[in-house]
Amino acid sequence: MKIDPFTFQLEEPGDDAEIETLHSNVFGPGRFARAAYRLREGVRHEPDLSFVSHAGQELVASVRLTRIAIGGHSYDWRCCAAGSRPSSMSSAR
Repeated sequence: MKIDPFTFQLEEPGDDAEIETLHSNVFGPGRFARAAYRLREGVRHEPDLSFVSHAGQELVASVRLTRIAIGGHSYDWRCCAAGSRPSSMSSAR
């Protein structure tokens, strides 16, 4: 079996549909009921800290990060930790 090398890059706006399909395949419909998903609901991820990986032309992995708030204070990701969103990778690889 031939496996294409992985490439990593910042997520682009055009990746959204493929990422949603990947999350659906990896996490299934139950992902919407998870506490972590509920906490992030309505909060946009940080594109500057969100990455995708391709094997050939196929999107096979995604990592998205979200700003965090601690004790009611919002922190900029550049000076503090960012909350991790679901990381997903296709099981076909």
